[in-house]
Amino acid sequence: MDTTTQIVTNPHLTEDNWQIETLLKKAMARTRERLLAYFLIVVLTYGIMLGVIVAGLIVGGIIATILYFAKLTALYVILIPVLVVAGLFVLIYFSAWTGLAMVEIIIQDSRTDVIGAFKKVRPLVMGYFVIQIVLGALLIGLLPFMILSVGVVGILWVFWTSFITFVYLEKQVKGLESMWYSRALVNKAFWRIVGRMLLVNLIVFVIYFLIGYLGAMIFNNGNHSGGNAFTFLENILQFIFTPFLVSYNYEMYKNVEQGEVEVKRPTGWIITAVIGWILMLVTVALMFTAIVTHLPELQKEFNRGRNSNVNQQLKTAPKGSGNDNYELP
Repeated sequence: MDTTTQIVTNPHLTEDNWQIETLLKKAMARTRERLLAYFLIVVLTYGIMLGVIVAGLIVGGIIATILYFAKLTALYVILIPVLVVAGLFVLIYFSAWTGLAMVEIIIQDSRTDVIGAFKKVRPLVMGYFVIQIVLGALLIGLLPFMILSVGVVGILWVFWTSFITFVYLEKQVKGLESMWYSRALVNKAFWRIVGRMLLVNLIVFVIYFLIGYLGAMIFNNGNHSGGNAFTFLENILQFIFTPFLVSYNYEMYKNVEQGEVEVKRPTGWIITAVIGWILMLVTVALMFTAIVTHLPELQKEFNRGRNSNVNQQLKTAPKGSGNDNYELP
């Protein structure tokens, strides 16, 4: 079915829940309570990623060594792309896993520990991986229309998909339906959500800029580029603001998930994305055909220009310079 409806009631939900002060207080409280757990997940994430990269290099080195001594170096052509693709898949998989664990540790109310968060979301990783691929394909298909709309289409989908992870973790909505569900939730209070997201992100940006700018001046004797001090402050600010923004968006998500939710498959947008893919594929095919068709002419022009330059050098070269016996290729 294209339309589904879910009704959830919450008698405690009031207009006060939409006040910016209320949202900020709740987001700050949530961030403060979970900051240590978030820090541990960040550290663990870097450790996992580093371990994956090191393991990949070791495995690749062992395979390359075996092929070299077995005189099977011709297999490099086949194995290198396979290993690169496999390595990227592993990195993306662990990135999705750690990303889900980070969000889970912030939004859950059961005070699950870090290892518990990783265990809880592990069965959901492949589904989330598929969602990200499908979302990427949709956005790529809409790329021509993003350009034509001066980015408006892209901005719309940034807002519409801002609740995907919350929907996937809490509602267990699979596949494309999680995107449509997120879109439906945002549309329930579109301007409220957009306005509050823009306002808070603007505040975060201003704070980020001012602290980084002042830190650069203080620690680098007026060097506005910031250098190492700015990089350090940038990392600290990113560490604090990331869970805060997730918490802030989650508080708005909790407001709109209550009550009636009408989820519709946006057939028009899907058709538009398919048209975008067709347009891009046709454009690439036409460009490739044009290049192949005109390649011989371009090669001739290149050779003609090169020969002309060589002849000019021969004419201007002084006698006895060693170019007397130069032959054109």
